[in-house]
Amino acid sequence: MPRSYASIVLKSVVLLGLIGGLTAFVQADKTVTLSVDGKERQVRTFAGSVAGLLKQQGVSVGAHDQVTPSLDHGLSEGQQIGFRHGRLVKLTIDGETRDIWTTAFTVDEAVSVLGPRAQGAYLSASRSSRIPLSGMQFEMRIPKDVTVVVDGQRLRVISTAPTIGDVIAEAGVSVGAQDEVSADRTARPTDGLTVTIVRVAGRQDQVQISVPFGTQQRNDPNLLVGTTQVVQDGQPGLIVETYTVTTKDGVDVARVLASRVQIVAPVDKVIAIGTKPKPKPKPVVVAVSGIPSSGGLNWAALAQCESGGNPRAYNPSGPYYGLYQFTLGTWRAYGGGSGLPTDASAAEQTRVAQNLYAVRGTSPWPFCGRLL
Repeated sequence: MPRSYASIVLKSVVLLGLIGGLTAFVQADKTVTLSVDGKERQVRTFAGSVAGLLKQQGVSVGAHDQVTPSLDHGLSEGQQIGFRHGRLVKLTIDGETRDIWTTAFTVDEAVSVLGPRAQGAYLSASRSSRIPLSGMQFEMRIPKDVTVVVDGQRLRVISTAPTIGDVIAEAGVSVGAQDEVSADRTARPTDGLTVTIVRVAGRQDQVQISVPFGTQQRNDPNLLVGTTQVVQDGQPGLIVETYTVTTKDGVDVARVLASRVQIVAPVDKVIAIGTKPKPKPKPVVVAVSGIPSSGGLNWAALAQCESGGNPRAYNPSGPYYGLYQFTLGTWRAYGGGSGLPTDASAAEQTRVAQNLYAVRGTSPWPFCGRLL
């Protein structure tokens, strides 16, 4: 082979190598867009993969970081590469705290992964707050559907309040110091919870009670035996009882005696009983000399013996009446009429006695009849 031909071939081979190398160099050099935590920049690189690019840019990839596309993905001119650091969020949901790794930039973005539960939820941090690389913590309360039963009403409340007591307050219900609540007001509400409030109140009732008076009897030597006299009228006393009454929703459930006070003391009735002996009555003596005699009979003597000559004499043992101590049956049977013998005159009584004697002799007067 001539020397000139060999030289030409060698030069051609070298030229082709240079051209190929130059083409490869040009293809390896590319410009891509790199976004790190939302901050974009244009990067010119010879790296062949996403991992190479990030290493070239000094971005270390942790277990909770997010890279798009994947680390082993090749690079091409104008490609978009996204990188987000993982952030640790301590999220307390309805009192339960959990650690959540997220690549979200804001609080709202972080909780959006919880779906519809996050809508309307209470957040202790602003939804627009950015989550720093060092992480953050905040509280979240999911809305609860709670029914409050009080005063005959059912009040439905959708609330994110932290306690049952706060839910009751949101319902516009005030709870008295004695009222009974079916749930612990310091506890957290749960979805579907029904809380019943019973109104407890108290009042005082007073009852007036009449106290009967007693009766005392006292002997009185100034009153005759068999007679009485009211010395002092009786007066009833008065006691006031006070009761404490407890009501639940307006219904009496307990009644306790709180006090018992005597306002007026009773006054006994006092009766005097006579103990003075009765004086013997002075007989009313009618002169028996005027009593006629008949057939030689001494009616004046008989009258004197039977009644002491008293036409008004009365003996309850029979009873016996008048001068001759008639029984009522005898008096009426022998012409004395319907009145009492003691109401008749001495002459009338003697007439009836004579009628009696005419029939029965002295037998009606077994003791004094001998004096006739």
